[in-house]
Parts: sequence; structure tokens; C-alpha cells
Amino acid sequence: MAATPNEWFHPRGDLARDGWESVVDTTIPGWRHTGIRIADLASGALTLPAGGIERIVVPLTGGCIVDHEGVSTTLAGRRSVFDGPTDVLYIGAGTGLTVRGTGRVAVAEAP
Repeated sequence: MAATPNEWFHPRGDLARDGWESVVDTTIPGWRHTGIRIADLASGALTLPAGGIERIVVPLTGGCIVDHEGVSTTLAGRRSVFDGPTDVLYIGAGTGLTVRGTGRVAVAEAP
């Protein structure tokens, strides 16, 4: 019996865009209210423009520095996602950011 395709499953790399390993946002048909981006920062800094999107930066492994509105905020992070809670940074709508460091990071988004 053939497997039924799942419109919400995407193999690793299928959602890569603009330096991000995965980008889930409104460009995916049927996806409207939230989004997430995942990146390995060892590949370099990533910038997200200002716009009508709120964001939360979450270190997955390692830490990072987030540059926003002329301020640099250091997130200490953690060794792995299994090491308990981590610090996070909320970035309000209308604010761009650049995230840099050596670990993996997630940026949760909501219009």
C-alpha cells in the first residue's frame, strides 16, 4: 500500500531559503498565522528586515548575539535543546534584526 503524501511534511532542505535551513511562513499554501526560521549561525550572520512581524529569537544550541535598533543583545543559550530552558529575545513588529554567533537558532514569527 502506497503512503499517503502529507502536505505538511517537507524533507530536510526543501524549505531552505536566504541562508536559513528551514523557513515556514505564509509562502507555504495554507500557512497564515505563524512562522519559524531555523539556521546554523556558523555559516554567517543572518538579517531579517523590519516589517509587520513580531519575532522571538530562541537559541537551540550555543548562544548568539542579536543586533536590533542600534542595540546588541547577547543570548547565552545552552549546549543543546535537552539542557533545559534558554534565554529568548522578543523583537516587536517594525524592527529588523541581525543574528550572529556559532550555534543553531530558531526565530519564531507572527504577523
